[in-house]
Amino acid sequence: QPCRLPYQVSAQGIESKDTYTLSLKDMCTIEHIPKLIEAGMDSFKIEGRMKRSEYAAGVTALYRKYIDRYYKNPNKPLHISGEDKYVLEHLYMRSELHDGYLQKHNGKEMVTHDAPSYSGLEETILADIRQKYLGYTQKLPVSIYGYFEVGQESVLAVYTDAGVSVTVNGPVVEAAQKASATEEAVAKQLSKLGNTHFVLQNSDISIQGDAFIPNGVLNALRREALAQLEDAIIMKYFPKLSLRASSEELDNLASDDNGLLTKTASEKFAPAKASGLTVLVKTKEQLQVVCAHSVSQRVHTLYLEDEAMEAYLAGKVAVSQDTLVVYAMPYILRAKDISAIKAFVEKMFHAGVSTVLVRNVEELALIKQMQQSMPFAIVTDASLYCWNREAKHALHEYASRMTLPFELNAKELRLLRGQDTEQIVYGYIPLMITANCIYKTNSACRLSKDKLSHQALLKDRYGKIFTAITNCKYCYNIIYNSVPLSLHKKYNKALPGFYRLQFSIEDANAMQAVLNYYENWMQDTSDEFPVKEYTTAHENRQVE
Repeated sequence: QPCRLPYQVSAQGIESKDTYTLSLKDMCTIEHIPKLIEAGMDSFKIEGRMKRSEYAAGVTALYRKYIDRYYKNPNKPLHISGEDKYVLEHLYMRSELHDGYLQKHNGKEMVTHDAPSYSGLEETILADIRQKYLGYTQKLPVSIYGYFEVGQESVLAVYTDAGVSVTVNGPVVEAAQKASATEEAVAKQLSKLGNTHFVLQNSDISIQGDAFIPNGVLNALRREALAQLEDAIIMKYFPKLSLRASSEELDNLASDDNGLLTKTASEKFAPAKASGLTVLVKTKEQLQVVCAHSVSQRVHTLYLEDEAMEAYLAGKVAVSQDTLVVYAMPYILRAKDISAIKAFVEKMFHAGVSTVLVRNVEELALIKQMQQSMPFAIVTDASLYCWNREAKHALHEYASRMTLPFELNAKELRLLRGQDTEQIVYGYIPLMITANCIYKTNSACRLSKDKLSHQALLKDRYGKIFTAITNCKYCYNIIYNSVPLSLHKKYNKALPGFYRLQFSIEDANAMQAVLNYYENWMQDTSDEFPVKEYTTAHENRQVE
């Protein structure tokens, strides 16, 4: 929970110690239930992780109460009683309540500047919630019918009052050599539902002949019937889940990564497929460093964020004609920015840049719409979900190349790698992208026409420095890790796929050192890595 920790903030005009500059007040949207439902929300999520059971039960009960009240009379104003507000404020809250980003972009009043410790706990409220909601588990009543006839397959049916039922068959019933099975004994064995989601309501057992029915057979029948009943209930209420592709179908699709492109519309907009080095830069100065370096002759793709792209379009930096130039779109796309972004992308397209790096699903939809008149190629960034073969196949409807996520380990990544994938092998990983501005929270907004980006430093309790870069054009912050990712000892160049150097907060000297190293690394002649501290992220371990 890094957002709940204190930081020393250093920036132009700001010097503060032990400020909780990233800690938002606890969000409460109960008064906005009508607006949220009318906006098309199908589901409300109540935070429960690392919370007490009383908190989860109490908050959920109050939201359920007012959601039901809204549906009962949608035209009547929804009034939250003072008593219920008091309960919410005294259910182990971390700070004051706030409605978050629902009605505003950002602001220091959304942040808990002082220690965000838990307060407002009232034992009488917790005791009342425990009595009402906790201490028991709600289970679904089921009825069981069993038919056992000597010489015939055993049959077990399980059904609910809502009309969901399943029937399973078991082994042929054998004749008893000694004591015969009784209906009472069989019913007792089948009623042992234990730690399942069900509770027995009725049972009807029929035994024909002197039968021998082992308990192991009854247990297996019961387990299979209840498992199938769970599936049947899920399919009844969530029928779309039945549309999932089978694992065999997904394996067939993923077995030939290049073949996937021939089955999708993305081939129409695909740049030339190959493997090799790609580089991403943010600023004009970073672009100049890359283009002046000898490694530039080896760069297959050059990703340019806004400032760097402006410099390129203005002809201020010379880029090799053999390099594919790509516009790296913002990390966040808001409705208010769509017109400006479309205009910039159109300008870029007419200047000869026809490939974009998209970083969220909104941009994916926007570029797909623009493809109707401008044949853009799409590369998806690491921030777009591509954790498995099914996700990769889904992205192929839009993209000709996909950047693999930071979170997978080497074994998991190898299952996804191909000529249509890219992996970031060097760069400071964005740890957090936040609408709340470091400057605005601690001082005042620094927006100006002359400077659309500012830098702030956050020092944690261990002395680690995290760099925050403001994007004033689209009004968000990126907080980068304290050390860069580097896979120079881990990445297997023999496997297909692109590999990216991603520059963000590096100055010219740091860039020169990294470019020198990786130019030699590509030729297997590299020396000592120039950065003392670096991370290999999840290359060796799974996400926990």
